[in-house]
Amino acid sequence: MVFVARACLLFQMTTVYPLLGYLVRVQLMGQFFGNHYPSFFHVFTLNLFIVAAGVVMAKFFPNIGSIIRYSGATCGLAYVFVFPSVIHMISLRRAGELRWPSALFHSLLIVLGIANLVAQFLM
Repeated sequence: MVFVARACLLFQMTTVYPLLGYLVRVQLMGQFFGNHYPSFFHVFTLNLFIVAAGVVMAKFFPNIGSIIRYSGATCGLAYVFVFPSVIHMISLRRAGELRWPSALFHSLLIVLGIANLVAQFLM
């Protein structure tokens, strides 16, 4: 059973890591150079930095559970608490229908998300 789990993890790492590297390359190279593949040297250097960042992180902070906990709490704060509340309040304000009880409630949701993020660092 352990062999199957490790084989699945190897498959995941060999497929997901290059895809994330590709996304980073397309975004950064397109933004800085206007071309997704400016030259072999540029792409090789970026790939070297991406792999080096992963190796340095694994070397100096190998506890992957904490990394997932912190990044999950940060993304959860943004995607679950902040973005929906802020977008809803903006749409209500543009329509002229934003009242203080609604603004207070949605602001309280954002504060609750911030408290969840802070709790991840304290526990």
